[in-house]
Amino acid sequence: MRITSNTNEINNNMKDIALLVLVAFLFTFCQADRPENKPELRYTDNAKSWYNRKTGVTKYLIEIANGNPKAAIEHANKQGIDAEACFVKALAFARMGNADSAMANVHKSLNWGLSIDRYQGPHEMLVSLNKLPQFKKFIKKNGTTIVHGPMIGHTTSSTAKIWLRTSHTSKAQIVLSENRSFDNEILTAEVQTSGDSEYTAKLDAKGLMAKTTYFYKVKIDGKIQDKVYEFTTQAVEGQPGETTVAFGGGAAYIPWHSYMWNTLKSHNLNAMLLLGDNVYIDYPENAEIQRYCYFRRQSKPEFRDFSSGTPILSIWDDHDFGDNDEFGGKEIDSPKWKRPVFEVFRNQFANPYYGGGDKNPGIWYDFQMADIDFFMLDCRYYREPSSADGNIKDPQMLGPVQLKWLKEKLLASKGTFKVIVSSVPWAYGAKAGMAGRFDTWRGYKKERKEIFDFLAENKIEGVVLLSADRHRSDLWKIERENGYPLYEMESSKLINTHTHDCMDDPERILCYREKCSFGKLIFNTTSSDPTLRYEIWSIDNEKVEAYTIKLSELKH
Repeated sequence: MRITSNTNEINNNMKDIALLVLVAFLFTFCQADRPENKPELRYTDNAKSWYNRKTGVTKYLIEIANGNPKAAIEHANKQGIDAEACFVKALAFARMGNADSAMANVHKSLNWGLSIDRYQGPHEMLVSLNKLPQFKKFIKKNGTTIVHGPMIGHTTSSTAKIWLRTSHTSKAQIVLSENRSFDNEILTAEVQTSGDSEYTAKLDAKGLMAKTTYFYKVKIDGKIQDKVYEFTTQAVEGQPGETTVAFGGGAAYIPWHSYMWNTLKSHNLNAMLLLGDNVYIDYPENAEIQRYCYFRRQSKPEFRDFSSGTPILSIWDDHDFGDNDEFGGKEIDSPKWKRPVFEVFRNQFANPYYGGGDKNPGIWYDFQMADIDFFMLDCRYYREPSSADGNIKDPQMLGPVQLKWLKEKLLASKGTFKVIVSSVPWAYGAKAGMAGRFDTWRGYKKERKEIFDFLAENKIEGVVLLSADRHRSDLWKIERENGYPLYEMESSKLINTHTHDCMDDPERILCYREKCSFGKLIFNTTSSDPTLRYEIWSIDNEKVEAYTIKLSELKH
């Protein structure tokens, strides 16, 4: 009997211990999650008239700015349970001087999942709210020091650019270490944010080790923030290896597709290339709407999580440069909105450099990852109207300065693969009808031929092409009379709901349009015949297409 009694006692004790362990685990789990335990974002699934370009949110923000807040309230009220609609109504009621209704919508939007940083910029858009004593007191108590970021930009084997935005003029710094205990700290130089740069800082970490994971924290005005982030540096430049890069365009603000950034994060990329229409603005003369569109993206938790550890490099296309099928023209400062749009864009990303600087503004640049060279093009700032638009003979898309730069860079390149990146398709069959002549390289045949002929004349090998713009993911094989075929990989449906049809063309090899998707490039240059594997992945992390290109196919 004593044995039975002892056995029962042991069993009861084991149950008690198990219960205590479970309680401790749940307590720890809940405590660990508490800082991130925000309400789930609530929205109306309305991509046609609310989350659509020019007919939805931005249109009614402009109505508020133009003195017609009632129109914005009326339309926002039709959206049902939608956090963004509450944001719009908060601004509209503040413009009308109705503090109680404004604050009620601020609180409702936050309860419906909007993050507090949405009420910390753009500053001019929030002027009416900031005049309300109730709001000023609320945001002072609840606002965040770091409004956006940190976001990893251009990285090399020994350096990294880290971007962030503060709530007000502050001194920012990054603290890095190879371990979470932050022994042997590395400090970036301190950068002061200001209104001139929209309170952004681009901090340069130097003296890093190749292919090494670094943990980092943000230091603001001498105070180190609690949250720890991490990223990994690149392999040594010029050395063979395996490099994985994702790319895509067409990233409209569609809340129910924001999990695309989670999908991308799961691929442990060396870099992510955003190839234009990274946000949909379409108001080149309205800087506040431009900032609003960027701020809205940068506030999304999914994007912040992804970009805090994955290097983000970007170019623009028509919807984040100007309006649909926009061309800037050959003049540097005409139309007058061109340079201001460039400045807004430059404040949002940490690319290695921007075109020819202030003398020749633009967003073209190059960079190297292992033994792969990338040449990122600006297809909008200096673009002339295409031959189908007017009477200009042999119009240029890049302009003479950028075209000269591209040739010089290609001639000097030692990369095993050389990737020329355009925001619009190279293949003539990628966009049907006259629209294709207006906007793709089909409307700029002479300049395209000049680039392709330059490759043949100088026997430049290993070239492949990337592009975006079409809302699907493609692979094309462009045949040339005087050189090897040029493979073009195109993808521009990261988050968009709108979709373009697959084209029936002999040069098209692959096409996927069913879901949001991205292109994934896996370079392996360690073998005797290096390869580039192109994969198309859906938003739901399904590999739907794949194709392998060998370097031996890319020789004269």
